[in-house]
Amino acid sequence: MKFIIVGYGAVAATLLPMLFDELGDKISSLTIIDPLSTNDNSQSTVFPATFVRTRLTPANYKHILINLDANTFLLNLSVDVSSLDLVVYCQERGAKYLDTCIEPWAGHYSNHNIDFKYRTNYHLREGMLALKQKFKGGPTAVIAHGANPGLASHFFKQALLNIRHDQSGASDHLPTTRQEWAQLTCDLQIKTIHVAEHDTQVAKTPKAVGEFINTWSVDGLSLKDANLRS
Repeated sequence: MKFIIVGYGAVAATLLPMLFDELGDKISSLTIIDPLSTNDNSQSTVFPATFVRTRLTPANYKHILINLDANTFLLNLSVDVSSLDLVVYCQERGAKYLDTCIEPWAGHYSNHNIDFKYRTNYHLREGMLALKQKFKGGPTAVIAHGANPGLASHFFKQALLNIRHDQSGASDHLPTTRQEWAQLTCDLQIKTIHVAEHDTQVAKTPKAVGEFINTWSVDGLSLKDANLRS
């Protein structure tokens, strides 16, 4: 299978070793698309890949991704690239798709010519849900599969199975629908699920009293702040 990764930041660099460990014998080619990537990247010799140094835009993404087909898996690990447009293009060409969050094109959140209600995460999510109905039965597209939501959902499901085992003993039945998972949660009398994230990063320079430091996404934080102020 051909793999195409859009965006080459910390997540993509961390993913590569695991990708080749798990699927190395199934990967026929790997292409990494990123405006800052270079062919002499230190990992390119360990994990053979073709680096395309460019930024996907509304004007060029179809041309750059022209080779998408049923034998392609597109991993979107970027920012400022429309998840909705990539999903539609993958559906049209039969390619599989996965991303870590729903992103719009660059400048969307701060474009004051667009009504604020159309610049919200809610509107992006509703647009993606509409595609689910439009392309029902199409190739697999897994959306917003980052840490939370995403991996946290897998951890939670495994936790439910562990609790069931501890309370009732072994069971071969594995829930396969939302209704079955909901019923299992109800049977275990679980009413609230709280996912907490603890940042263990420590800076060399201690924070001053009243100082705020963002260790998440600089772009994401600034955009949300701009939306709040608008």
